[in-house]
Amino acid sequence: MARQPSQDSQQGFSGGLNSTSDPSAVAPNQMVRSDNVRLADYGAATKRGGTQRIHTTSLGAHSVKSGYAWRKDTSTVYGLVQFNGAMYSFTWGTFPRTLTSIGTVNDVSVSCAAFRDGSANVVYMAHGGALKKWDSTTFTSVAAAVQPTGVAVYHERLWGWGVTGSLDSVFYSALDNGDTLGVGASGGGQIIVRTFGQRNIVACAAVNTSLLVFHNRGISRITGYGQSDTTVLPEAVTADVGCVGQQAICVYDNIAYFVSERGLYQANENNVQPVATPERPDPIINYLQSLSSANLAAVVCAFNRRTREVWVALPGTGVFVYHTIIKSWSGPFQDGYLSPDTTALFEMVDSNNQPIFCRGDDSGWVSQCDPGGVYVDNMAAAGTGGTTYNAVIQCHRMYCGDPTTANAFIWAKILAALGGSNSASLSWNTLTDAGTAQIVSGASGLAWGATTSTWGAGTWGVGGQSPYYVRLSGTGPFVDITITDSGQAGAIYASVEVTSKIYGRR
Repeated sequence: MARQPSQDSQQGFSGGLNSTSDPSAVAPNQMVRSDNVRLADYGAATKRGGTQRIHTTSLGAHSVKSGYAWRKDTSTVYGLVQFNGAMYSFTWGTFPRTLTSIGTVNDVSVSCAAFRDGSANVVYMAHGGALKKWDSTTFTSVAAAVQPTGVAVYHERLWGWGVTGSLDSVFYSALDNGDTLGVGASGGGQIIVRTFGQRNIVACAAVNTSLLVFHNRGISRITGYGQSDTTVLPEAVTADVGCVGQQAICVYDNIAYFVSERGLYQANENNVQPVATPERPDPIINYLQSLSSANLAAVVCAFNRRTREVWVALPGTGVFVYHTIIKSWSGPFQDGYLSPDTTALFEMVDSNNQPIFCRGDDSGWVSQCDPGGVYVDNMAAAGTGGTTYNAVIQCHRMYCGDPTTANAFIWAKILAALGGSNSASLSWNTLTDAGTAQIVSGASGLAWGATTSTWGAGTWGVGGQSPYYVRLSGTGPFVDITITDSGQAGAIYASVEVTSKIYGRR
């Protein structure tokens, strides 16, 4: 009697990255590795796009500390980046872009906020020195205001924190006039926040009707429903977790996403909780615990509006991505995101007013992330050069039934849309054997079982998702399947199915 076939499958990838759980506990829709991989809204795994530098010459051998997009009125959108003690501006258009120095600041991550100075729309910049403002023409120091390290807008007032000598306080301006930040005689003021005792303020974010005040450990809130009825008595939200650094927070859809020493959390004005669940653990926790205090403070968390993802850049590790729609992780993005290392992430808009995403690095470059049709990293602004990178997808461990029973593994079927990539391969590893075979794109092979079918070359359909077959070998209770794609195309992987026969006596 012939041995009966048995199957196991990677049922899509909507569960995202699970590099934490025991292999036997990884769900059928999760990956053990997802290097340079992002998740689609419908749960497929895709190769991330590349990066393209937006200017022709590096700003210098130094890091870009921060970035910000400022829309003046309804007209031009300006990109602002901090580099080596200076602020640079640029506008979008055809490549290359010109970065122009507009003024000096301290060599730190600069916090920016669009507001009014009583008569005009400006962007304020906080850096621990004199508060700066820019109206797209003139760069000015606001001598009367306090000197914060961070600023935010809430209820038609400018708010600041990180003022030397008052690190437990937030300062506010008069209505619609950021020049009065902390100036009592002009309608500004100071609120001491000691909800949990003496704890310095790391960052603030406006969420719904509250200004959330983040400490290294603990979150407070200041609440009001109008411009002039803000409650000056801070209230506690949680004493359990806080934020690791000023750049480690972003806001989307009235939720503040922030990085604590225990992973990525989300907060509104009433509730704080980790994004992790027992079934979908947070992959960044172990990396955070190994970072130095300086690198922990340099963690960057930013929202990519175009893809609805929260990006978390960990120094020396890469960028992990949390998809806010399917609530799953992927990454890390490495290669060009590590060489040079990512030091800033920020949103911008293109010439069609569509959202795009940019990064700054520790070699003085500003780059666009995921430019259309680009699948190399560090491409020059002229559209030449760049380095290739691999997308790596390791599926959950497949047992094909009883994990205590040995199987003879026969073949794997990959449902994918390779997009023209001829540089994808599938490797497998059992207790007795390992191997690699190419996944061929655009092959003319017939459906499995036809007389001229070829292993590794069979396809169904034209131009869309197709099944690709790879012959396996080896025996054992399980097989580990890994897909590696070094091609310059946006390949999409939907599922993987493994077929085996129970190994033993007939």
